[in-house]
Amino acid sequence: MKKLSLIILGLFFFNANADEKVLTIASDPWCPFSCEKGAENEGLAIDLVRAAFEPLGYKIEYKVVTFLRSLEELKQGNVDMVCAVDDTLDQSYFIRGKESFSPSNFSYFTHTGTQFKYNEKNEDSFKGYLIGVNGGDSLKGLLLDSIGSYIDKNLDDKTKIQKVYGENVHTQLIQLLNSGRVDLYIDTAQVAQYYIKKSGLEDKILMGPPITKAIDEYIGFSPAKANAKELMDLFDKRMVEMKKDGTYLNILAKYGLKNN
Repeated sequence: MKKLSLIILGLFFFNANADEKVLTIASDPWCPFSCEKGAENEGLAIDLVRAAFEPLGYKIEYKVVTFLRSLEELKQGNVDMVCAVDDTLDQSYFIRGKESFSPSNFSYFTHTGTQFKYNEKNEDSFKGYLIGVNGGDSLKGLLLDSIGSYIDKNLDDKTKIQKVYGENVHTQLIQLLNSGRVDLYIDTAQVAQYYIKKSGLEDKILMGPPITKAIDEYIGFSPAKANAKELMDLFDKRMVEMKKDGTYLNILAKYGLKNN
């Protein structure tokens, strides 16, 4: 009888796990949008995905990898979602809905001891300066004015542009700048500001003006998953609802972000 009870109990848990709807979202550390796994605040996008799907019976698993790997896993169908995608990226890796979770923009950052002066009309202002960039960013054709044309021409020249890769790329760029191994670096403004503050270097690193137009950021869904469009449409619907009922604004406020 005891053995039979254990078998029945085992079948119950097997069926419960089989019925559980699990969705996996992957991202690199890109705080305040996607932060540390298991932290009290895992990031704006992660919180929004949880708020959208968990009330509907889904379990959300958050996986931290490099951004390039997250796109590959999304394209292959190994994960359901990625934070974040936008229209500057190769569209074959994902599908996305209509509802952006936040805008972003790029800026450049310099050390207080650097004599660099940006001339938006003259590429000569970059001569003699080594620029750090995130190797995973699609910068060609994205940046405005002279910094855009300079980066487009020299992105593969290691004597002028230093590409940085890895899960902690934003912290690496800050450390390179602070140690004088690069003279300025380019990064997503909202993300760089978070990591500069976390590093305690707010008085040593200066942010320049925006060097891109506002970029709408989205949750990307896997084109290899049969239910991707259904999930995408559901997320769009829930985003509209959360913007109406105050959930979206409350989550924004947790990260010191404003509704733009």
